[in-house]
Amino acid sequence: MKNLVLCITLNFIFFINIVYSVEVVPHQPQVHVQEKSKFNLMCNVSNIGNQQVRVEWSKDSKKVSDISGLKNRAVPTNSTEQYVLSVDKSTGSDSGNYSCIIYQGTEEKARANFTVVVTEALAVRVPSDVNVVEEERLRIECEVKGDPVLYWKYKNESYSVSGSNVILENYTHEGKVIRNGVFIIEKISDNDKGEVTCIGEDIATGQSVQDTCRVRVKGKYAALWPFLGICAEVIVLCAIIVIYEKKRNKTELEESDTDQSPDQKNTPDHGKEANLRHRQ
Repeated sequence: MKNLVLCITLNFIFFINIVYSVEVVPHQPQVHVQEKSKFNLMCNVSNIGNQQVRVEWSKDSKKVSDISGLKNRAVPTNSTEQYVLSVDKSTGSDSGNYSCIIYQGTEEKARANFTVVVTEALAVRVPSDVNVVEEERLRIECEVKGDPVLYWKYKNESYSVSGSNVILENYTHEGKVIRNGVFIIEKISDNDKGEVTCIGEDIATGQSVQDTCRVRVKGKYAALWPFLGICAEVIVLCAIIVIYEKKRNKTELEESDTDQSPDQKNTPDHGKEANLRHRQ
């Protein structure tokens, strides 16, 4: 009889423990998101026995509802056993440790923890066009916003380190080292013209951005041809002017001689000189 009572008692205690148990499971406890985007924190609550429970969200041990920076952006919702905290237009200050806490009355029954990392929105930029003289050095600098991992695409190949014809270098901007931020080709040739693309990737979120530069290669003496063309035009123009002036002067001279000859024959002085010579 004692054994029967003990067995019934243990079963009753075990039943009570099962009926009043509450479990909470976080969905995606590690969250990485870029600035100005939306993120959701979700926890699944198993409430065996349908107890009266209350869910409260906190960030860094402070109620989300009491954080001024999250007001009007952090909205808690729930449906059946799923509780969600949605944060819109995230900023860097939203990074931190969040918790989904289950209360029964004033007693905490369970919690699920989340770590949120908000990174600066990615952006990369290179010049849209670059003109380089043959056998000179090509240098393209990729400006970045955020903290992306950089690599380059050129001639259908990807470069995360220097290659046989391509050199990747770091540069410093506002005290920050930008790794692989410079694309270099020494002594560029006409075969090297084409498109060079800088690609930035956020390893945490998997998101990437890119910008493309078109490289044009000019011949080594390309700049000399316009100058030679101008010189040739000047020489031709001067030759035309000289020939024209010579021809004009010759014509004027001939006309002057033709006009002067009849006048000399008909002048009175000329007749007098002839008579004087005849008398003598």
